[in-house]
Amino acid sequence: MRKLQRPPATLPTLTGAGKGARTAAEHVEIRRARPKAPLQFPDHWTEADVRGALLAFHGRVCAYCQCELPRNDPGAVEHFRPKSIYWWLAYDFTNYFLSCRVCNSECKMDKFPLPPGSTHWTYVDRDRLHEEKFLLLDPAADDIESWIRTDYWDDTYKIVPARGLATDDEPYRRALATIRFFKLNEDPRLIGERFTLIDRALKSLDAVRKTGDELNAEEVRRMASRFQPYGASIRQMLALTDQGSTLIPSPAEELVMFLQELLRELTRADQALAEFPDSGPARRLRRQVLWALAILWAFPPAGTPELVEACLAAHDQRDEVAAYRTRLDPGSNASSSP
Repeated sequence: MRKLQRPPATLPTLTGAGKGARTAAEHVEIRRARPKAPLQFPDHWTEADVRGALLAFHGRVCAYCQCELPRNDPGAVEHFRPKSIYWWLAYDFTNYFLSCRVCNSECKMDKFPLPPGSTHWTYVDRDRLHEEKFLLLDPAADDIESWIRTDYWDDTYKIVPARGLATDDEPYRRALATIRFFKLNEDPRLIGERFTLIDRALKSLDAVRKTGDELNAEEVRRMASRFQPYGASIRQMLALTDQGSTLIPSPAEELVMFLQELLRELTRADQALAEFPDSGPARRLRRQVLWALAILWAFPPAGTPELVEACLAAHDQRDEVAAYRTRLDPGSNASSSP
């Protein structure tokens, strides 16, 4: 798990006349008339603008276990507070993360653990929801990397509470509860994947130390990005050594590397569509990437909009992405397509 910076984007699907916004309004009216009426939840959160925003938010990496989302698993749009309990947040982007199938379907499901003796807050208390106490760490709100660390002296690189946290304090309790809840040290495949990537970064760092090889240095910088799988763990590892700390990418460097990765995906989608014009997967990917680029341009997590614009212009994508960016205008009532 690592700290994530949620873009303050106004997404067409979830606001104004968007499908998600309309459904959310219908839910409020239904529950006002019949407080216990059952609700249906169409998956409007899978629309291209929402998925694009999540891609811009944290890349193709699970918000909880840091694993890379494989080609055949685009990730689940995960409701941090489950819609079965907090129904009014079902179409609220501030309640979304992108997670892998295991974290979403086998660990999280409709659970939201609270401290002993607590009860989940209701719609009546919605304006004070920020005061609710809960056990899981929130990747967008909590100081994750000050509360959780990777133990590099352990043979499996276990995820553990950070040093210096008092065992009777809230940060320690929530860090430990989150590690156990998502089975970060129990899933053999997760452990193996995490070990492999951290070990690869260590070997690349060793090559840099011995030869000063720039290709290995660039590889280490890329792997330490927060948009890459286990990037937070690798970044923590680099910070422990003098030479390694110089390879930690700056937030602006992370952004540029991520932009270049997204632009390569866009190129591959265009190549596929040139040969297979009716390809559904290529069209879906293309729309999501364009939305992600538009959101990164409008709300860059680092650097400036001009930095993003220059990167887009260098790849001849400025004008097309600009058309998507205009649809992020809070005053726009346009639908979420293109």
